[in-house]
Amino acid sequence: MNISGVIQGIATLAWIAFLGVIGTMAVRASRNQPAKGFGSLAVILLVAGILLTTVGAGLVFIQPEERGIVVSAFAAKGYREESLQPGLRWIIPFAEQVTLYPISRQTYTMASAAGEGQVVGDDSIRAHKRRAGNFN
Repeated sequence: MNISGVIQGIATLAWIAFLGVIGTMAVRASRNQPAKGFGSLAVILLVAGILLTTVGAGLVFIQPEERGIVVSAFAAKGYREESLQPGLRWIIPFAEQVTLYPISRQTYTMASAAGEGQVVGDDSIRAHKRRAGNFN
């Protein structure tokens, strides 16, 4: 697991805790019980949730066998010219999105038999032989 995934997980926990505190405050208020301290806890959890969500949305971890293409709302062409190299990278949260592409060697086996290959069914390529002078 990478650091951006950990931050996003902590952000999720902060949001769940925030909703739990809000629910507890509502239940205590309906029973006319004091909710002392819950208001400040709710504010702290709200701020933590917003900050962690923003940081988690801005961090991207690129594996060594991948490259990332950044689709950006601020770039002139709609994407960044340079691809993201391996490592922990920062993008503009909520305004940019990364699409990961593998750069490692990949093999693909095509087969006409139903139980063979990576795709169920016939995914083989058929080529037609042309005769000399026949361009139809």
